[in-house]
Amino acid sequence: MSNRPNIRFWAFIVMLFVNCLTAGAQQFYNLTADEVRIDTVLPRFSCSIPLQGQYADSVYSVRILYPDFVQMTPYSERRLRAITDQPLPVMPEVETRIVVERRKASLEVLFVPLVRRENKNMMLVSFMLQVEAQPRQSSMVHRAPKATEKR
Repeated sequence: MSNRPNIRFWAFIVMLFVNCLTAGAQQFYNLTADEVRIDTVLPRFSCSIPLQGQYADSVYSVRILYPDFVQMTPYSERRLRAITDQPLPVMPEVETRIVVERRKASLEVLFVPLVRRENKNMMLVSFMLQVEAQPRQSSMVHRAPKATEKR
């Protein structure tokens, strides 16, 4: 009888751990050829990550982990030159914004999955996103010290 509460506790811990692994696994992305194809505009990757709790108390940053790149085809190179003459970054420049819809907040992540590495134009085709939340620093109001009266 005394083992039953202990078993429930460990079962709860295991279920919680499995749930955390599942949530983390959902942030790994594989892009198809259609998703990174350059047509008349540059391709853009976007996703929405649900935020929980007091989301407004934090500042969010997103990092790309475990990037996997493939070299652009000659056709893609030509299309890229026809669209822009701007140099590509070494890593995609990630844009984020918080969106609230029906009182539920989410973090929108956007970037162009094209880079220039090893003197070659490449496409990002596989990666993981890591979201980090840092506490927002409250703005401090600076007030002038009160003048003291001399008597």
